[in-house]
Amino acid sequence: MGYWKKHQKKDLEKVLQALHERGWRIIDPPKYYTARCPCGQCQLQVHLTPSSRHHGNTVLRLARQCPQHDSAPNGRRDHGYVHRGGV
Repeated sequence: MGYWKKHQKKDLEKVLQALHERGWRIIDPPKYYTARCPCGQCQLQVHLTPSSRHHGNTVLRLARQCPQHDSAPNGRRDHGYVHRGGV
């Protein structure tokens, strides 16, 4: 288990752990968990009570598209990320 408050849903806790293992920083929620990418360009939210049962898979898919990750298509950074700064 990581340094963050444990997610109430086991499958989403596994998503947070997978992000952590990829170097993402997990921030505890007021309404959702925030995962910040090591590249400093991207962040994702993991909701406490997602409306979709596919939320965890979507978060992992978006994390794989991070510019730091080798599978980023054509270096694009507009795949659902919240960008900080002028990027």
